[in-house]
Amino acid sequence: MSVEDGTLYRIQLPYFWPSHAQQADNVEYAIYLSKRLLRNELKHGLDEEEADAYNRSFELLSHMWTFISAQAELQLKALKERKKAEKVVFDTEERAFWRTRRPGHSNMVFEEGLQKLDRKIRRPTISHLHTTIERLRLALKTKPWLKMLKASEIMTNWTEQFAEYDPFLSSPLPSNPWISDDSTLWVLNADNVEVPTERRVKRWGLSVIELVRDPIGRQVLESFLDSEFSSENLRFWMSIQDLKYSANSQIETKAQLILDEYLAAGSPCQVNVDSRTLDETLKCINESHTSRRFAFSLAEEHVFTLMSKDSYPRFLRSPIYKGVLDAAKAKGKKRIFDVIKELSNVSVSTKRTPIQKHHKMSRSSACVDVIEGGGIPITSSLTTQSHQTLNTGTTISPPPGGGGGLTTSSTISKQISSDSLPIIAASRSPVSSSLNLSPPIIAGGGGTTSSTTTNTSDTSGTSNKEGK
Repeated sequence: MSVEDGTLYRIQLPYFWPSHAQQADNVEYAIYLSKRLLRNELKHGLDEEEADAYNRSFELLSHMWTFISAQAELQLKALKERKKAEKVVFDTEERAFWRTRRPGHSNMVFEEGLQKLDRKIRRPTISHLHTTIERLRLALKTKPWLKMLKASEIMTNWTEQFAEYDPFLSSPLPSNPWISDDSTLWVLNADNVEVPTERRVKRWGLSVIELVRDPIGRQVLESFLDSEFSSENLRFWMSIQDLKYSANSQIETKAQLILDEYLAAGSPCQVNVDSRTLDETLKCINESHTSRRFAFSLAEEHVFTLMSKDSYPRFLRSPIYKGVLDAAKAKGKKRIFDVIKELSNVSVSTKRTPIQKHHKMSRSSACVDVIEGGGIPITSSLTTQSHQTLNTGTTISPPPGGGGGLTTSSTISKQISSDSLPIIAASRSPVSSSLNLSPPIIAGGGGTTSSTTTNTSDTSGTSNKEGK
């Protein structure tokens, strides 16, 4: 290469040829900057971009900075042994090489003068070391690597849990519509299908969010909550979701409807929220600076937490969810809402409890319990025959031996057989209307009472009374 002697930069040594040095190493660049710092600052000082590069190199390569400093000193010692002309040529070649490899800011040109460093190069100080020590102590105390480990574990578990339901990670049945252009998968998972797929129903069991996100899942959950008489919680939550995404012109009307139906005193579908949450929600509604779109956030969070911790686990164990899962496995042999209807009726009927007797009979209910119980009360022993006739003015008196007794006066206009007593107990209203019950008279002490019944003719119209 022949150039004029007055040229400032010339590439002469093969070491600096672009064909021989296609990639510049950061270690070599750090050695070059360190070597320049060891020389005269007026001639070989670093400009601002080179000083920042030196500080970054010191932070990144601090583990091998001793080697870098030793190499810089050796190269500087070898450079001093050269002649002055060779030093000038080598310096210009080296500077031109690194300006092409580390150009700095984009508007930099080779003809501009050197920008001397106005500020001192940052070196580790005592305060910097103290700050580093405090940061390491805080890291040992909080253990952020354990938090990162837990977060990565949760993310991994979540990915493995939903990998089955991701059509890109596992091959769905039927084929993935994004790959095969077959829309059967979308049709089977539509919002208005009569029977959902088995995979879709199993996804409801992952979390309550997956359940309420699915329109069919919300309907099944609402049917289950109807059987437990607590469906107002889900309807309240759905109303809040509708309120959040409504138009601005409908916010005031819908918010007032939600307040009147679910939160106001004496509302028809009042939700189960504690007094503190209710007071804070009403306060947010009444405040002018709070948007009514998000005024129910506290009550919404409370109700959703209640459903996720109380209603959702019972839903997964309920016959309704198991029946829907079996219907999905049967692949359309039975409609899902027919299954829900049957199971809802069964669950409601099994929850009906029989009529319980009063623990303490009042004066007005003593004789009604005889009919409702379908048998003879404990305090009296009627003479059981194939056909018993209770006439007007029947008197039950205590035995001559003394002790307490029960006197009852009742009028029944027809003969009652012993076989028909349970039937009368089952039909409470007709019998109660044909009875003329008078308050019983409690006489005597606290002994065991018994009574005998004197039967008279049905056509006589009067009753024969026995004396004591």
